[in-house]
Amino acid sequence: MTRSAGILLLVPFCYEYMRQRQFNLRRIRFDGLGALLIPMGLGIFAVYCQLHFHDFLAFSHAQSVWGRSLRLPPLGFLSSLKIILSDPPLTFASIHNVVDLSAGCMILALVILSFVGPWRFHQSTMAYALYGAAAFLFVILFPSNNGAPLQSQMRLVMEVFPAFIVLSSLLSSHKSFIAYTLIANSLTIFFLLQFLTGFWMV
Repeated sequence: MTRSAGILLLVPFCYEYMRQRQFNLRRIRFDGLGALLIPMGLGIFAVYCQLHFHDFLAFSHAQSVWGRSLRLPPLGFLSSLKIILSDPPLTFASIHNVVDLSAGCMILALVILSFVGPWRFHQSTMAYALYGAAAFLFVILFPSNNGAPLQSQMRLVMEVFPAFIVLSSLLSSHKSFIAYTLIANSLTIFFLLQFLTGFWMV
């Protein structure tokens, strides 16, 4: 009820509801109102915020503490790239931005592949792809202005789970799986060392 991203479930719910009715508006029934239960959790929490903080959107306005604000989707990526190119290489700030930007670009590629190519979701499972696209857009709409525009990108994109379904299809061959495992293990060790030396990577 307190996770604003939960409202994104409206996208796959509405798609799947209409798919099961052959996308015929005349076949919509009273049970379609069940979709209203999805934003109800966020609505109840907004009322709670109004009662206690006199602000329906207190949970959203609190993002300004982390320097986050609503911006066009590509601007966070462009800002991160600009910082990478202007900062000295191998500093914590530049490495942090490289990691965040790489995570964002990888998930973006996987989301695109969920709609096109041999790994795309079919009509019966398209609800997953639609949710993945909505979840990724939600993540990149609020970049930070504190020197790491895509801050926490690695953690936030975990909600885009359909991208990982596509990734598992890409890693179906033994060689690709081994290559991915080596890269993933190396990054895990690197992040662990960063954390143990006092840096916060996500």
